[in-house]
Amino acid sequence: MPAKFKVWSYIISAVLVVALLTSAVVGLVLSYSEPQNYEEQNALDSFETTLPIIHMTTVGNPLAYKQYTSGTFSLRYKGLEEINTLTDEIEIGSPVAIRPLGGKAFDTWSADEKSNLRIEIQDSLGEDVDIQIAYMPDESDWKLLSLYNDKSLIRTNTIYTLASELRVTAPRMTFCELIFETDVDENLYASDYRGVYAVTETIKQTRGRTDIADFSTGLKGQEFETGGGYILKIDSVGDDPTLFFTSEHGFNLYYDYPKSEMLLDEEKAYIISDIAKIEQSVWGEDYTDADKGYRRYIDVDTLIDFIIINELGKNYDALTKDAYIYRDDGKKLQFGPIGEFTNFVGNTYYSAKNDVHISDVSGFVLMEHPFVKRLCSDEWFSKRLNARWQELRKSFLTDEKLEKAVNSSIAAIDEPAIERNFSRWNELYDHVSQDKIVDYYAKEASAVLIFLKSRAAWLDEQFK
Repeated sequence: MPAKFKVWSYIISAVLVVALLTSAVVGLVLSYSEPQNYEEQNALDSFETTLPIIHMTTVGNPLAYKQYTSGTFSLRYKGLEEINTLTDEIEIGSPVAIRPLGGKAFDTWSADEKSNLRIEIQDSLGEDVDIQIAYMPDESDWKLLSLYNDKSLIRTNTIYTLASELRVTAPRMTFCELIFETDVDENLYASDYRGVYAVTETIKQTRGRTDIADFSTGLKGQEFETGGGYILKIDSVGDDPTLFFTSEHGFNLYYDYPKSEMLLDEEKAYIISDIAKIEQSVWGEDYTDADKGYRRYIDVDTLIDFIIINELGKNYDALTKDAYIYRDDGKKLQFGPIGEFTNFVGNTYYSAKNDVHISDVSGFVLMEHPFVKRLCSDEWFSKRLNARWQELRKSFLTDEKLEKAVNSSIAAIDEPAIERNFSRWNELYDHVSQDKIVDYYAKEASAVLIFLKSRAAWLDEQFK
């Protein structure tokens, strides 16, 4: 029996009646054993996995937080359900630039840290080179999500799977196992194994990702005019005021494409003015008018699906952190692609914003945002939102589809990979911030399904 399907032989058929205010759901419970000390296992001697193996080294150069470090990259992957080992022929080998993005607080990356990484595949001259990882389209820029705060490992993948059927875009991703060496010798040690990661597409202006027109300023007639598409990232206030601007109604917007350093002051002024015009269409007196109000500038259908997927996952960061908006030349403003859900879907234990447990399935998050509340005060928008939720609950967001998305995410990680990950990161059971303590992987994986079904049942009562 293939290893990735072995986990299903341990499924216990059980009905979990969850006494919640609004619903009762059935949870899937997987068996799982306590992890052993990874340093005693020597797992790299006979390392086998159905996941892609990414092997990187920086040849003695430590990674520095938010700085790129040169290294080498190799990928071993034979295909779906095939067994991959460290002795297989390398499918792709290339120089790489690696930048830690955080995950744990650190200044340099060491053996006891599991961080999110940004990588850029390069040639010998340092130029970007597009590669294919698993089934995802060729590109040079990738993000490696550590999934450190998510003991189920599947929250983001599950939400992205659900979002792929909606009118909002989500990055593609695939699980992998990461080997990372920072020492100068050629030996592999148990500490070089960094666990299960998710290779994820970055948000980028390019065909196959966020496909919008190039931003440009050029001479048209007797005057210079600015046009084309742009991407903005909504995030927390940073230290460098040249990288972002704060709109009149409180959005902290970072120049994601083009980057701040590539923009002239006049070009930044064009983007700021465009956002101000869109905000005015929302907060102006004629905001409900189809021709003068927000419907003239905002793609309502993608916004509604953006609201729905973030409310389903109870994402407190939506429209405040790690969220994107973009506008193509001559088209309406789009919301998305959606961000990560590692800390949500019932995962984050406490919200300082309003003193509640986020694992509670009740309560709106994005619907309480001033921007969304303003739109929902328009009866036309509110009815459209309710109708879309009801439509999705009969199609792409049924309980059966929620269960399928969770189960397919679990099945995408083979059992030995799960065992290796939690043996390597045994401290996850004691020291993960913003996360409730869960002793077994199976409990956390089943908790994702319980949360989604319960949350959807609560939203059924709201979006009538």
